[in-house]
Amino acid sequence: MLCVDDDPASLRLLLASLARAGRLIECVCDGAHALEQFADDPCRYDVLVTDHIMPGMDGLALVGQLRELGFEGEVIVTSAQITSEEAMRYYEWGCRLVLNKPLDVARLRSTVETALAENAVAVVR
Repeated sequence: MLCVDDDPASLRLLLASLARAGRLIECVCDGAHALEQFADDPCRYDVLVTDHIMPGMDGLALVGQLRELGFEGEVIVTSAQITSEEAMRYYEWGCRLVLNKPLDVARLRSTVETALAENAVAVVR
């Protein structure tokens, strides 16, 4: 799982919240670094949790470029400010959930666990 957020406090919250599920979690501070993580293997991560508003490359640009690279994993977007049009664009890219900040940690964790369980079932079939 890869978490992307330019706010160190948000990354710490994501890490603390999602690490309880026993998943390997890597964190980066912006979209450019996230793209680098996927450069060699677009399927390296099964879940991406990304902030929407980040300097340099926002979440929409990141998700769009990852989809073009062939990333088919789950995407969860977090944001303190997002328009309904922007949220719809994420859903058009196949994002599972757009969560407003401050985060509902229980909902985030539940969504990640559901996504991972569904993907595990799909692989077994």
